Amino acid sequence: ISGNTAGRDGCGIVNLEGILILENSQISDNLAEENGGGISCWLPYLSYVSLTDSTVSGNTAYGVGGGSYSDQYTLTLVRSTVRDNVSEESGGGIYTRNPPQLDVDWVTLTDSTVSGNEAITGGGIYSLDGALSSNAIEVHIHNLRKKLPEPLIRNVRGVGYYLSVES
Repeated sequence: ISGNTAGRDGCGIVNLEGILILENSQISDNLAEENGGGISCWLPYLSYVSLTDSTVSGNTAYGVGGGSYSDQYTLTLVRSTVRDNVSEESGGGIYTRNPPQLDVDWVTLTDSTVSGNEAITGGGIYSLDGALSSNAIEVHIHNLRKKLPEPLIRNVRGVGYYLSVES
């Protein structure tokens, strides 16, 4: 799915109220005037998006979520890549906004890569009020903590880590 333009949300794919499963797919070079350059999903609670062996790349959103915008959706990536997407606001690769009162891992990455994405905040992943689970991030940060003093790495809002050059 590539080369599309949307005047609002979800240029490549818009998913409302449902289950979206993509396997061996590529969503690239789409432009959304608002949110979700590649994929845009919103409402209702506990709907589901899954990407396996897929790539979301080169998409742009003038709002949030250059690669993927998810509002109250569960997003799962397995052996997938989100790269080189751009958001004019937050979540260059992935933007997720979900209610914290529900005990759900809203975004789960397994053996996946999020890289080279750009945004004002949360270039790779921006998670507002929701949980993120990733074996890759946790392993990487664990290894960094072994090498750097404890005060140099701390969790920050926006689902990311702040690495300081000061102790």
